[in-house]
Amino acid sequence: MCLNVIGREGSQKPGIYETMRFMKGGYKQPPLPLNIQCHSRSFAKYLYGLLQPLANKYYRESPDSFVDKFISSEEFQEVATAANEQVDLVWVVKYGKFVGIFFEGLDAISSVDEAQESKWQQAFAFRTFKEAVVFQLGSIKNPDHHVWEYNPREQPNTADEIRQLLNVAEVEPPSTPPPATPPRFPRPTLRSLRSPNPDTPPPTPSHRNRRQAEGTSVGTSFVASPQITVHVNQDPLSAGRRSLFHTGAYWSRRILRNLQFDKRSAGKVEDAIRKFNSKEEFLQWFNTKCTVISEDWAELLWDLHSEL
Repeated sequence: MCLNVIGREGSQKPGIYETMRFMKGGYKQPPLPLNIQCHSRSFAKYLYGLLQPLANKYYRESPDSFVDKFISSEEFQEVATAANEQVDLVWVVKYGKFVGIFFEGLDAISSVDEAQESKWQQAFAFRTFKEAVVFQLGSIKNPDHHVWEYNPREQPNTADEIRQLLNVAEVEPPSTPPPATPPRFPRPTLRSLRSPNPDTPPPTPSHRNRRQAEGTSVGTSFVASPQITVHVNQDPLSAGRRSLFHTGAYWSRRILRNLQFDKRSAGKVEDAIRKFNSKEEFLQWFNTKCTVISEDWAELLWDLHSEL
Protein backbone atom coordinates (compact mmCIF):
# COMPACT_ATOMS: atom_id res chain seq x y z
CA MET A 1 0.00 0.00 0.00
CA CYS A 2 1.30 3.44 -0.91
CA LEU A 3 0.08 6.73 0.59
CA ASN A 4 0.79 9.80 -1.49
CA VAL A 5 -0.78 12.89 -3.04
CA ILE A 6 -2.71 12.27 -6.25
CA GLY A 7 -1.14 14.00 -9.23
CA ARG A 8 2.27 14.65 -7.69
CA GLU A 9 4.66 14.58 -10.64
CA GLY A 10 7.54 12.10 -10.63
CA SER A 11 6.22 10.17 -7.63
CA GLN A 12 4.41 6.90 -7.02
CA LYS A 13 0.67 7.00 -7.36
CA PRO A 14 -1.26 6.28 -4.17
CA GLY A 15 -3.05 2.95 -4.12
CA ILE A 16 -2.98 -0.71 -3.11
CA TYR A 17 -0.37 -2.85 -4.85
CA GLU A 18 0.64 -6.50 -4.78
CA THR A 19 4.29 -5.57 -4.15
CA MET A 20 6.11 -2.71 -2.44
CA ARG A 21 6.67 0.38 -4.63
CA PHE A 22 10.11 1.84 -5.20
CA MET A 23 10.87 5.10 -3.43
CA LYS A 24 14.03 6.85 -2.25
CA GLY A 25 15.24 5.96 1.21
CA GLY A 26 17.13 7.90 3.81
CA TYR A 27 16.56 10.60 6.41
CA LYS A 28 16.14 13.63 4.15
CA GLN A 29 13.01 12.51 2.30
CA PRO A 30 9.59 14.18 2.71
CA PRO A 31 6.92 12.30 4.70
CA LEU A 32 5.14 11.21 1.51
CA PRO A 33 5.06 8.83 -0.23
CA LEU A 34 4.72 6.22 2.52
CA ASN A 35 4.88 2.48 1.79
CA ILE A 36 3.17 0.06 4.18
CA GLN A 37 3.34 -3.70 3.69
CA CYS A 38 0.29 -5.46 5.18
CA HIS A 39 -0.50 -9.10 5.93
CA SER A 40 -3.55 -9.18 3.69
CA ARG A 41 -5.26 -7.18 0.97
CA SER A 42 -8.32 -6.68 3.15
CA PHE A 43 -6.22 -5.04 5.88
CA ALA A 44 -4.44 -2.93 3.28
CA LYS A 45 -7.81 -1.67 2.03
CA TYR A 46 -8.78 -0.83 5.60
CA LEU A 47 -5.58 1.16 6.21
CA TYR A 48 -5.74 2.90 2.85
CA GLY A 49 -9.37 3.90 3.33
CA LEU A 50 -8.59 5.70 6.59
CA LEU A 51 -5.07 7.04 6.00
CA GLN A 52 -5.10 8.22 2.38
CA PRO A 53 -7.69 10.97 3.12
CA LEU A 54 -5.31 12.22 5.82
CA ALA A 55 -2.48 12.42 3.29
CA ASN A 56 -4.72 14.47 0.99
CA LYS A 57 -5.76 16.70 3.87
CA TYR A 58 -2.39 17.54 5.42
CA TYR A 59 0.15 17.25 2.59
CA ARG A 60 0.56 21.05 2.32
CA GLU A 61 1.71 21.25 5.95
CA SER A 62 5.39 21.44 6.89
CA PRO A 63 6.95 18.00 7.53
CA ASP A 64 6.78 18.34 11.34
CA SER A 65 3.22 19.68 11.26
CA PHE A 66 2.17 16.91 8.86
CA VAL A 67 3.49 14.21 11.19
CA ASP A 68 1.84 15.76 14.27
CA LYS A 69 -1.58 16.11 12.66
CA PHE A 70 -1.35 12.75 10.90
CA ILE A 71 -0.64 10.68 14.02
CA SER A 72 -2.96 12.73 16.25
CA SER A 73 -6.03 12.05 14.13
CA GLU A 74 -8.74 9.66 15.26
CA GLU A 75 -8.36 7.72 12.02
CA PHE A 76 -4.69 7.03 12.67
CA GLN A 77 -5.36 6.05 16.29
CA GLU A 78 -7.91 3.50 15.09
CA VAL A 79 -5.51 2.09 12.51
CA ALA A 80 -2.66 1.94 15.05
CA THR A 81 -4.78 -0.07 17.49
CA ALA A 82 -5.78 -2.54 14.79
CA ALA A 83 -2.21 -2.86 13.52
CA ASN A 84 -0.83 -3.56 17.00
CA GLU A 85 -3.25 -6.48 17.26
CA GLN A 86 -1.87 -7.94 14.02
CA VAL A 87 1.84 -8.16 14.89
CA ASP A 88 4.27 -8.06 17.81
CA LEU A 89 6.89 -5.97 15.98
CA VAL A 90 6.61 -3.41 13.19
CA TRP A 91 9.67 -2.92 10.97
CA VAL A 92 10.89 0.23 9.25
CA VAL A 93 13.35 -0.08 6.36
CA LYS A 94 15.18 3.21 5.94
CA TYR A 95 17.77 1.90 3.48
CA GLY A 96 17.00 -1.11 1.28
CA LYS A 97 15.65 -2.35 -2.02
CA PHE A 98 12.22 -1.18 -0.87
CA VAL A 99 11.77 1.27 1.99
CA GLY A 100 8.77 1.76 4.23
CA ILE A 101 6.88 -0.06 6.97
CA PHE A 102 6.77 -3.86 7.07
CA PHE A 103 4.59 -6.18 9.15
CA GLU A 104 6.80 -9.17 8.22
CA GLY A 105 10.29 -9.12 9.71
CA LEU A 106 11.79 -11.49 7.15
CA ASP A 107 10.50 -9.34 4.29
CA ALA A 108 12.02 -6.28 5.91
CA ILE A 109 15.51 -7.72 6.34
CA SER A 110 15.32 -9.30 2.87
CA SER A 111 14.69 -5.84 1.45
CA VAL A 112 17.77 -4.62 3.30
CA ASP A 113 19.92 -7.56 2.16
CA GLU A 114 18.85 -7.09 -1.47
CA ALA A 115 19.98 -3.47 -1.64
CA GLN A 116 22.43 -3.00 -4.51
CA GLU A 117 24.99 -1.18 -2.35
CA SER A 118 25.93 -2.35 1.13
CA LYS A 119 26.15 1.22 2.42
CA TRP A 120 22.39 1.55 1.91
CA GLN A 121 21.30 -1.13 4.37
CA GLN A 122 19.41 -0.32 7.58
CA ALA A 123 16.15 -1.23 9.29
CA PHE A 124 14.64 -0.88 12.76
CA ALA A 125 11.99 -2.88 14.62
CA PHE A 126 9.46 -1.18 16.93
CA ARG A 127 6.85 -2.53 19.31
CA THR A 128 4.04 -0.27 18.07
CA PHE A 129 2.74 0.90 14.73
CA LYS A 130 2.77 4.52 15.87
CA GLU A 131 6.47 4.45 16.78
CA ALA A 132 7.28 2.93 13.41
CA VAL A 133 5.28 5.52 11.46
CA VAL A 134 6.73 8.46 13.40
CA PHE A 135 10.25 7.23 12.72
CA GLN A 136 9.61 6.56 9.03
CA LEU A 137 8.03 9.97 8.46
CA GLY A 138 10.69 11.86 10.43
CA SER A 139 14.38 12.61 10.02
CA ILE A 140 15.78 11.34 13.35
CA LYS A 141 18.64 8.89 12.72
CA ASN A 142 18.82 7.28 16.15
CA PRO A 143 15.36 6.35 17.50
CA ASP A 144 15.04 5.94 21.25
CA HIS A 145 12.44 3.17 21.46
CA HIS A 146 13.46 0.64 18.82
CA VAL A 147 13.79 -3.04 19.72
CA TRP A 148 16.34 -4.03 17.06
CA GLU A 149 18.55 -2.30 14.55
CA TYR A 150 19.35 -4.41 11.49
CA ASN A 151 22.56 -3.05 9.93
CA PRO A 152 24.60 -5.79 8.20
CA ARG A 153 27.43 -3.46 7.20
CA GLU A 154 28.17 -1.86 10.57
CA GLN A 155 26.77 -4.56 12.89
CA PRO A 156 27.26 -7.91 11.07
CA ASN A 157 27.14 -10.11 14.19
CA THR A 158 23.91 -8.55 15.45
CA ALA A 159 22.43 -8.81 11.95
CA ASP A 160 23.23 -12.54 11.87
CA GLU A 161 21.53 -13.05 15.24
CA ILE A 162 18.41 -11.17 14.13
CA ARG A 163 18.28 -13.15 10.90
CA GLN A 164 18.52 -16.42 12.82
CA LEU A 165 15.82 -15.38 15.29
CA LEU A 166 13.41 -14.46 12.50
CA ASN A 167 14.09 -17.67 10.62
CA VAL A 168 13.48 -19.75 13.74
CA ALA A 169 10.17 -17.95 14.23
CA GLU A 170 8.94 -19.29 10.90
CA VAL A 171 6.93 -22.51 10.77
CA GLU A 172 9.32 -25.39 10.18
CA PRO A 173 8.27 -27.66 7.29
CA PRO A 174 7.63 -31.32 8.08
CA SER A 175 10.61 -33.66 7.75
CA THR A 176 8.69 -36.10 5.54
CA PRO A 177 6.78 -34.71 2.52
CA PRO A 178 3.04 -35.29 3.05
CA PRO A 179 0.63 -36.48 0.36
CA ALA A 180 -0.15 -33.89 -2.29
CA THR A 181 -3.78 -33.63 -1.23
CA PRO A 182 -5.72 -34.77 1.83
CA PRO A 183 -7.71 -37.99 1.62
CA ARG A 184 -11.32 -37.63 0.53
CA PHE A 185 -13.73 -38.81 3.19
CA PRO A 186 -17.42 -38.01 3.60
CA ARG A 187 -18.04 -34.63 5.19
CA PRO A 188 -21.18 -35.92 6.97
CA THR A 189 -18.85 -38.04 9.08
CA LEU A 190 -17.33 -34.87 10.49
CA ARG A 191 -20.69 -33.25 11.12
CA SER A 192 -21.97 -36.35 12.90
CA LEU A 193 -19.42 -35.68 15.66
CA ARG A 194 -21.07 -32.38 16.53
CA SER A 195 -23.34 -32.25 19.56
CA PRO A 196 -27.02 -31.44 18.76
CA ASN A 197 -26.96 -28.69 21.39
CA PRO A 198 -24.02 -26.25 21.24
CA ASP A 199 -24.17 -25.90 25.03
CA THR A 200 -23.77 -29.66 25.47
CA PRO A 201 -20.14 -30.80 25.82
CA PRO A 202 -18.90 -33.44 23.36
CA PRO A 203 -19.35 -37.08 24.44
CA THR A 204 -16.71 -38.58 26.68
CA PRO A 205 -14.22 -40.58 24.58
CA SER A 206 -14.13 -44.32 24.98
CA HIS A 207 -11.44 -46.06 27.00
CA ARG A 208 -9.69 -47.01 23.75
CA ASN A 209 -9.72 -43.43 22.49
CA ARG A 210 -8.39 -42.18 25.81
CA ARG A 211 -5.45 -44.57 25.51
CA GLN A 212 -4.74 -43.33 21.98
CA ALA A 213 -4.79 -39.73 23.13
CA GLU A 214 -2.37 -40.28 26.00
CA GLY A 215 0.89 -38.40 25.61
CA THR A 216 -0.51 -35.76 23.27
CA SER A 217 -0.61 -32.06 24.05
CA VAL A 218 -4.37 -31.85 23.58
CA GLY A 219 -6.31 -31.17 26.78
CA THR A 220 -8.28 -28.63 28.71
CA SER A 221 -5.20 -26.46 29.21
CA PHE A 222 -5.02 -25.91 25.45
CA VAL A 223 -8.23 -23.90 25.45
CA ALA A 224 -8.16 -22.30 28.90
CA SER A 225 -10.21 -19.10 29.03
CA PRO A 226 -11.05 -18.73 25.31
CA GLN A 227 -11.58 -15.11 24.28
CA ILE A 228 -13.49 -13.39 21.51
CA THR A 229 -11.29 -10.98 19.57
CA VAL A 230 -13.02 -8.27 17.55
CA HIS A 231 -10.98 -6.48 14.85
CA VAL A 232 -12.33 -3.14 13.74
CA ASN A 233 -11.92 -3.98 10.06
CA GLN A 234 -13.46 -7.43 10.20
CA ASP A 235 -16.68 -9.10 11.20
CA PRO A 236 -16.78 -10.12 14.87
CA LEU A 237 -15.86 -13.72 15.48
CA SER A 238 -18.90 -15.68 16.59
CA ALA A 239 -18.95 -17.08 20.09
CA GLY A 240 -20.11 -20.46 18.75
CA ARG A 241 -16.93 -21.10 16.81
CA ARG A 242 -14.74 -20.12 19.76
CA SER A 243 -16.69 -22.21 22.25
CA LEU A 244 -16.31 -25.32 20.05
CA PHE A 245 -12.67 -24.69 19.17
CA HIS A 246 -11.34 -27.45 21.42
CA THR A 247 -13.10 -30.21 19.41
CA GLY A 248 -11.66 -29.05 16.10
CA ALA A 249 -8.25 -28.59 17.74
CA TYR A 250 -8.21 -32.23 18.77
CA TRP A 251 -8.76 -33.57 15.25
CA SER A 252 -6.59 -31.03 13.45
CA ARG A 253 -3.73 -31.69 15.88
CA ARG A 254 -3.91 -35.38 15.01
CA ILE A 255 -3.85 -34.57 11.29
CA LEU A 256 -0.84 -32.27 11.71
CA ARG A 257 0.97 -34.99 13.65
CA ASN A 258 0.32 -37.46 10.83
CA LEU A 259 1.71 -34.87 8.38
CA GLN A 260 4.98 -34.99 10.33
CA PHE A 261 4.61 -31.52 11.91
CA ASP A 262 6.51 -31.29 15.19
CA LYS A 263 4.71 -30.07 18.30
CA ARG A 264 6.00 -26.49 17.99
CA SER A 265 5.09 -26.04 14.31
CA ALA A 266 1.67 -27.62 14.82
CA GLY A 267 1.04 -25.15 17.62
CA LYS A 268 1.85 -22.24 15.29
CA VAL A 269 -0.70 -23.49 12.75
CA GLU A 270 -3.39 -23.75 15.41
CA ASP A 271 -2.51 -20.30 16.76
CA ALA A 272 -3.02 -18.95 13.24
CA ILE A 273 -6.46 -20.62 13.01
CA ARG A 274 -7.47 -18.90 16.23
CA LYS A 275 -5.97 -15.57 15.15
CA PHE A 276 -7.56 -15.13 11.73
CA ASN A 277 -11.29 -14.54 11.37
CA SER A 278 -11.65 -15.64 7.74
CA LYS A 279 -10.58 -18.70 5.80
CA GLU A 280 -9.01 -16.52 3.09
CA GLU A 281 -6.61 -14.85 5.53
CA PHE A 282 -5.65 -18.20 7.07
CA LEU A 283 -5.03 -19.77 3.64
CA GLN A 284 -2.86 -16.82 2.64
CA TRP A 285 -0.80 -17.24 5.83
CA PHE A 286 -0.59 -21.03 5.39
CA ASN A 287 0.56 -20.81 1.77
CA THR A 288 3.32 -18.41 2.83
CA LYS A 289 4.57 -20.35 5.83
CA CYS A 290 3.95 -23.98 4.77
CA THR A 291 4.97 -24.00 1.13
CA VAL A 292 5.39 -27.79 0.93
CA ILE A 293 1.81 -28.50 2.04
CA SER A 294 -1.16 -28.49 -0.30
CA GLU A 295 -3.77 -25.78 0.29
CA ASP A 296 -6.37 -28.55 0.49
CA TRP A 297 -4.90 -29.55 3.84
CA ALA A 298 -5.22 -25.98 5.08
CA GLU A 299 -8.88 -25.84 4.06
CA LEU A 300 -9.55 -29.11 5.82
CA LEU A 301 -7.93 -27.89 9.03
CA TRP A 302 -9.97 -24.67 8.95
CA ASP A 303 -13.20 -26.57 8.24
CA LEU A 304 -12.55 -28.90 11.14
CA HIS A 305 -12.51 -25.96 13.53
CA SER A 306 -15.56 -24.42 11.88
CA GLU A 307 -17.75 -27.50 11.69
CA LEU A 308 -17.00 -29.53 14.80
